[in-house]
Amino acid sequence: MKKPVHGKIYFDSQCPLCTTVAEVIRKEDRQQALDLYPISQLSKELSPESYKNVGDRIVYINRDGAIFTGFNGIKRISVSIPVFLPAYPFLLFIGLLGAGDIAYDFVARRRMRFSRVLRKFIG
Repeated sequence: MKKPVHGKIYFDSQCPLCTTVAEVIRKEDRQQALDLYPISQLSKELSPESYKNVGDRIVYINRDGAIFTGFNGIKRISVSIPVFLPAYPFLLFIGLLGAGDIAYDFVARRRMRFSRVLRKFIG
């Protein structure tokens, strides 16, 4: 029986924060509906122009082929994984304020610090 794929996630496999989050997603994705790939494999999925526009942001591609990057990708992923669901209202609020990409970029620039904190938090 094939697993139902609801989406694909492309993440920076060189980033400790990104790999930690990917580990949590793998562990908590009870339906096994999300496939995770290093972002280096994204060029096979997107046109060269689209790939160039992504940069090093997380990418979520849903089963319909819609592409969500950065903050919007995180927001979409959060509704797919039960452990992240409590964060969705907060993410929605930040998005409504227009601060989603700002928050994403803030964390991305400090990802080494955030990865150490996250590792301590999740053990």
